[in-house]
This record gives sequence, structure tokens and C-alpha cells, in this order.
Amino acid sequence: MTSDANVFEDLKSDINPYTNSTHEHVVGLAIQSGHNGGINHSSRELKLFKVSEKQPFQLILDNFMTDFHAAIRPAYECEDAESTLLKRHLVLFTSKTQGMQDIKFNEQLIRNSIPGPKHISLKSIKKAKSDHKISSSTVLI
Repeated sequence: MTSDANVFEDLKSDINPYTNSTHEHVVGLAIQSGHNGGINHSSRELKLFKVSEKQPFQLILDNFMTDFHAAIRPAYECEDAESTLLKRHLVLFTSKTQGMQDIKFNEQLIRNSIPGPKHISLKSIKKAKSDHKISSSTVLI
């Protein structure tokens, strides 16, 4: 499947346990897509479904981005190269809200910048290789 903006790459069931309850069943579906050209990027989005006898598949989390990578490849050798990487990991709580187990996600964002040849010196290469990392946690209710 192709659109002007993205290329569909992958659709997989996510086998991670999204509930600790023996009475609830939650399954994940992961969608991988990307785009090459200009700013190259790829992303992985997760959908979570609650499965029960009354309602076979109830969507409980939609389009949650778990992974994202973007990179700008220099068009000319004198330009800088940049990349961004986002990783999110879901963590289950024992507490519940509206009958569903609470989930927290931990997020890590890494940005890299490598100077183009017009800026190159041994000092700038060492500096450019250091990653800029930001980590945070958020609770989904």
C-alpha cells in the first residue's frame, strides 16, 4: 500500500502482555510505515484491542507511536546531517481506571547532528557524535 506521504511496510500482531488480569485479554496490532526522500522517516504505531465475549474487539488505544526515526541526508556535501530517534516502552500498573489496567510509557528521544565538511575539524566531529538524550515518563489513563 502506498500513499504520497508514506509507504506501508508491515502489519504484525504484538505479542507483549498488555494486561496482568486472567479475566481480561488485550491484544496489540503494530503498523510500520515510512518515507524515503527529502526527510527519510519510519514509524511504528500500536493499536490495542480488548477482547471479550460481548464485544469481540474493542479498540482501547489507537495510533500510539512506539518508535520513530527521521533523518535528513544532506543534498550537498557542505550541509549538516541530522537524525532523531524516539523510543517508547509501555509499563503496566496494578491500578485500574474505568475497568482497564493503567499503563505508563517511558520515552527516550535522541537527536544527532553531524556537521558537513565546511565545519569539519577533529574537535567538531567528537562533539557531533555525542547524542542529545531526553527521557520522560507519562501515565496513560
